Amino acid sequence: MLISPSAKKALTVILLLALAASSLMSVEAAAAQATLRVCYITGLENLPQGITVRTEVYDGAGRLFFERTFRTESDNANGILPIMAPIDGYELVYFNGVLVAGFIVSDWILPPDNCVGGRINDGRINDGNDHMAAPAVVYCLDGGGIQVFDVDLETSNGNLAFEVSGAEIANALISAASSGSSVQIRSGLDDSLWASPDNQLVLMGPDMREPEKTYTFAFSGSTC
Repeated sequence: MLISPSAKKALTVILLLALAASSLMSVEAAAAQATLRVCYITGLENLPQGITVRTEVYDGAGRLFFERTFRTESDNANGILPIMAPIDGYELVYFNGVLVAGFIVSDWILPPDNCVGGRINDGRINDGNDHMAAPAVVYCLDGGGIQVFDVDLETSNGNLAFEVSGAEIANALISAASSGSSVQIRSGLDDSLWASPDNQLVLMGPDMREPEKTYTFAFSGSTC
């Protein structure tokens, strides 16, 4: 079920003018977060009848990421829509072509299960419907390495758990195959990466909402 703020308050004109500076700072912060995408609530609630609303979401570099235009058919119309958006991004809202509000994505993050369906498409390996609320996110690095980010339940932000080189992965897969037992490659922030005897890599970590359960994601050792 959609969880939305009771009222999404508009930022001031001063903040709108500061969006460019905010974007630059967000780019630096995103470098440590692999520009993660988070569940963000676009638009506004309680809209008047008969206006054309346009929402534009930009990434930290100022590139248009998402846009939506619609016309309200009744008073108190609900114009909000949850999407997966770059955590370093911002949104501009227009009524009948006039800029009326601006928001920063990181100020309006929803729990991941409010953005069900589809793929996040930010380059992560564990993408898709079954991994929308994954507690850890896996990315490929140059040279066959892997980077793992641990996801914070409250903020949906990703914190670097660990990185593993392609050489470390290859050696661990050889060791697992020869011994017939899984080999732990690296761990951090309660997440761990294992090499299995069947040339699979397995990411494990506590489930975000039920820590007593374990999230498991297995993928080919040659994925990266």
